[in-house]
Amino acid sequence: MIIQPFHKMLAASLLLVSFLSSCEKSSKVNDDGSIDIVRNGKTAYSIVYNQETSKSICDNLVLAFEDLTGASPKVVTDDSRNSKFEIIVGNTGRTETAATLAKVGENGYAITVDGSKVVIVGSNVVWTSLAIKQFEKRILRNPLFCKDNKLNISGDYSYIQSYDDPMLVARLVESGIEFTLNPTLVLNCPGDEGMIVAQGAASDGKHFYFLNRSTEDGQSIVYKYDMSSLSLVGKSKIFNAGHANDATFDFGKNRFIAAHGHSEGKILTPLDPETLQVLPNIDITVGSGAIAYSKGKGQFAISQGGKTLYVTDNDFNVLSSYTRTDNSPYLAQGMGCDDMYVYFPMSPRNGKTDNVLVTYDWAGNYIMDIHIPMSLESESMFYSAGSYYVNFYPGSKKGAALYRVDPVYNYTYSK
Repeated sequence: MIIQPFHKMLAASLLLVSFLSSCEKSSKVNDDGSIDIVRNGKTAYSIVYNQETSKSICDNLVLAFEDLTGASPKVVTDDSRNSKFEIIVGNTGRTETAATLAKVGENGYAITVDGSKVVIVGSNVVWTSLAIKQFEKRILRNPLFCKDNKLNISGDYSYIQSYDDPMLVARLVESGIEFTLNPTLVLNCPGDEGMIVAQGAASDGKHFYFLNRSTEDGQSIVYKYDMSSLSLVGKSKIFNAGHANDATFDFGKNRFIAAHGHSEGKILTPLDPETLQVLPNIDITVGSGAIAYSKGKGQFAISQGGKTLYVTDNDFNVLSSYTRTDNSPYLAQGMGCDDMYVYFPMSPRNGKTDNVLVTYDWAGNYIMDIHIPMSLESESMFYSAGSYYVNFYPGSKKGAALYRVDPVYNYTYSK
């Protein structure tokens, strides 16, 4: 056994104490309860995460710290020992995480200070990434908190965004963040009696409705599926819906609406959602190859040919009209919406291999394209019960294939 000389052991101990003391002085809790996370470009804080939140997200947060504060916090997992100075990211096992999530609820995110710790968490990984983006924007880039290689936050700081209706795609669009959509097959509606071509689709929040037509225009059936069991619970008789180009659910008057499209663009056919009885046609003043209804706004969005966007009231009186400006190279199909945006599913053509949702706000402004990595032909889309869905035609007369499209966003830092 090699025994170090006493003076060397003492020097090493003093060096360690000096190092720890230096780290401790770089971060502290002040008398007023505020916390110094970074002082003179140094920090004693660690970023704590769990496996649900990828390390790359935290590594990008470190890059933000390095660039905006000069400090470089280390990154550790939540199975590491609790320490005094922590920035806790995502749904960790720390008690502070649970306390903050209780304030968030099922949909949303929060940034809070709990003693000497900072908690950044969302109700899922995407919400957590949104929370980190807001931490960068509201804290790291805010000279009230971060200036001259110093980062100080008040002890009662709290920024919480909690939503009854998540509309997560819309929240990401609103944030100006680029993201993609991950498609997951929900169910197939093969149709019968020759109604094997997918067209419009809609939901009332408890049921899916599929508007399938024959290979030729003029004959359609609406199929009704339970959203929980995914079982077929009803279907209409064969009726004339023209090309059956799109569909929506009218919450204002409790009816399913089929948009004929093509040469019959000014004709809509409503159906009773309970009995699926076909009701008298509705004549409208503008062409409709695509239609969507916003429950929150109590309004329809209507379009035809990828060129127009009309907003009407619940009686189809035109409130505003716009010309689309996106000039998308993709093929125009139906449309969908939430209370914040209108989405046009566009299918591949001209060498494209994916689908996009061309996104507009309700004031007719083009916002962005959201890509879906699928080559099938999209037909219609809708938002229901907190999720976004796109109806596809898989071809070969196989009816409809409904996919849920979930947003994928991982926080990244860019200067």
